[in-house]
Amino acid sequence: MSSNASEASRGDPWLNTVVDESSERLEFEDKFLPKKNIVPLDDSEHYLATLEGKLAKLKRGNKDRKRELLRAVEDTHDSYMRRLISSESREALNINQDADLEAPVTPKLIHSWIKPEQAVTVGELAELLKNDSLSATSPEHPNLAIKFGSLVAPNSTLVLLARSSPDLEDTRKQVLAANPNVDVKIHSFDLSKPSSQAFEALLASSAAGKQYELYFLVHNAGTLIPNVPAAKMDDIQQFNEYMTINLYSVTALTASFLKLFTQNERCIVNLTSLYAVQPGKGVVHYCVGKASREMYFKVLAAENPELNILSYSPGPIDTDMFRTIADDCWHEESKNNSKTLLNDKATVKMEDSVQKLADILGSRSYPNGGRVDFYDRN
Repeated sequence: MSSNASEASRGDPWLNTVVDESSERLEFEDKFLPKKNIVPLDDSEHYLATLEGKLAKLKRGNKDRKRELLRAVEDTHDSYMRRLISSESREALNINQDADLEAPVTPKLIHSWIKPEQAVTVGELAELLKNDSLSATSPEHPNLAIKFGSLVAPNSTLVLLARSSPDLEDTRKQVLAANPNVDVKIHSFDLSKPSSQAFEALLASSAAGKQYELYFLVHNAGTLIPNVPAAKMDDIQQFNEYMTINLYSVTALTASFLKLFTQNERCIVNLTSLYAVQPGKGVVHYCVGKASREMYFKVLAAENPELNILSYSPGPIDTDMFRTIADDCWHEESKNNSKTLLNDKATVKMEDSVQKLADILGSRSYPNGGRVDFYDRN
């Protein structure tokens, strides 16, 4: 029997066999010790001297450069962690031991845990949304104020400025339905007639003497003149009225905001467009207005490095303005391109763009006064 078993074991590797461990050498053949009589390469001394020189240069580096390196490493770490945790394929984290560990957690809670000082999840937040047209094109395409309002932390105060009182009231109700733990104040204001005194009074009454950890101003006003070629842009009054709404009111409101709120962090978001850096055929006024605003905020950031300023391009979203280009723009190419995006359902969803903005603000991965597009990689 033993002979047959032995022969079978040689043929079948899965049969059990008995090994006499006493006959085996239970030690590494290579004990990881350097071999004797190692002959160095001809250039070893030069190579080591080069490495020592680089190390000495790093040690002599100034403190500012070291701080920049550490900050870059920290920002990269935060960016990857946020991308990992906010991924739809990941299980959400929960620090409550009694909670259902399988239940998903909204990105808002996740972000507050990773980076509690981020813009949209601090304990108290003054949100100032300036929007020339708050009406939504359809229930499937809600406006930015509603989506952004749903992300802010409890006990935040949102101040909404717009021209239309009915639209403002409707927006206020929808914000509260999405986030009942915020205070929403609305003010009907004609941005074609900006007044620094009126802006200061409006902001002061909305703040009501309260102090906030973060003051947040979002410029979302924008109008369009789709029927004037650049070569026929000779109506000075029309151009002045356009720039009053799209630039002068922006600078006046920003100045009032910075004059009134001087403590704690102040963040300003300028909703911009690809047309601020790329010519758009048929929308010359829009291009000039957006480009002017971006440069204004770059200068503001350069002069005030303590501020947190971002120009964010939300991508082609299905809004009233976008449909105006598709329907009424005099330039056929721009008109057809917009129609194609609408017909192919290739526009960006408002909620996706707002979430991208929230992620960008949370990671703070942009230079002060810089621009980020929806299609830019994190």
